[in-house]
Amino acid sequence: MLRTTSRSETPTRSRVAARLRQLDFYPKPIEDATVERTGLGACFTILCVLCLAWLLISSFASFYSRHTEDTLTVDTTRNQRLRINLNMTFPKLVCPDVAVDVVDTQTSQSIPDAAYQIVKERLDAKGVPLSVGFQKRLGKSEVEAFGEECVTCVSVVPEQMRARSPRFDRHNPRTRRNQECCNTCAQLRAYLRVNHVPQTFADTAPQCNIERPVQDGEGCRVYGYLEVPKVKGEFHIAAGEGSERSHEDHKHHVHSLDPFRLQKFDVTHLIHALSFGDEVPGMYNPLDGTTFETQYLAQKSYYIQVVPTLYKRESDGTLLTTNQYSYTQHSKLIQLDGFSFALPGVFFKYDVFPFMVQITEKKQHLSDFVTNICAIVGGIYVVFGMVSRLFATATAPITKKFQKDK
Repeated sequence: MLRTTSRSETPTRSRVAARLRQLDFYPKPIEDATVERTGLGACFTILCVLCLAWLLISSFASFYSRHTEDTLTVDTTRNQRLRINLNMTFPKLVCPDVAVDVVDTQTSQSIPDAAYQIVKERLDAKGVPLSVGFQKRLGKSEVEAFGEECVTCVSVVPEQMRARSPRFDRHNPRTRRNQECCNTCAQLRAYLRVNHVPQTFADTAPQCNIERPVQDGEGCRVYGYLEVPKVKGEFHIAAGEGSERSHEDHKHHVHSLDPFRLQKFDVTHLIHALSFGDEVPGMYNPLDGTTFETQYLAQKSYYIQVVPTLYKRESDGTLLTTNQYSYTQHSKLIQLDGFSFALPGVFFKYDVFPFMVQITEKKQHLSDFVTNICAIVGGIYVVFGMVSRLFATATAPITKKFQKDK
């Protein structure tokens, strides 16, 4: 059965269609409308394309690059230990005169086992490691003190040395591997590092001894890392041998001086690298490359403000806990003819900021990128179109007059 359409439905549909056509944001031009192309319009088109290309390239570069955002929060990691990475050279100090002491400034006592990963390397007058020269003369990449015989690492480290190290793990699988050899200095230092034995033991071990004895005119490179509590403290390389002295009801850190060696304690130095915590790409360490030169007894002090920093990468969820720092410095010459004098040496006095800077690495979202592209294309097209029409309207009288004169 066929359904017939009433006459009253037709006007209703026509009115709905007419209203719907009024919502068209994209009206079609009349076919017989003429389009006038001018040289002025061509110039504006070229400018529009160049500006659009520049903005699009900038948007693509911004989309593929990463941006960082910094926020400040309370540091909740105060109970953790702070790692201090150190690499510096004393060109006029022999290694036996160089010792790194770490002191808690609140108690004035040294922090035991803080410098167990510090290594001293002897240098000649030109700054070349003496072990390298010795290896070149032997034609070997590593100096083997015991030939082809395998000297087990456990037998090299005395029992009393292991007992003195509170971090030595007797149940460590590396400790129980008696077949592991420590014939070279590198093997011995690696074994000590894994088992938390102070690296100072290797300084006098046969594997790390150099052919000729220590003599004046050598230099010393100090490198490695310290592990200290995350509180205000100090570490220094000063004249004499550091020790603890009892005084009434407390102990304090003192240095026993040798008058003969004191005269030769030249604190000229170069700081290759000094950082706190893990290395982060793009992190700036202001003391890297710092030099200090003197020809007299002197005391050099660096006052460092450590700022805990949390580096977060949103793309893969990476979290790195590190530290930034700023510093001031002070130096003074020392005269030995007075009743009291300052201790010659290099002092690093640090304090930890109670707040943490959180650096978040962000990448632009795809939706924001598409929105920017649409805004750029549409905005440039509309703006240059408006400017072109305004310029054409303003110059129309002059153009007509010029055409009449022709």
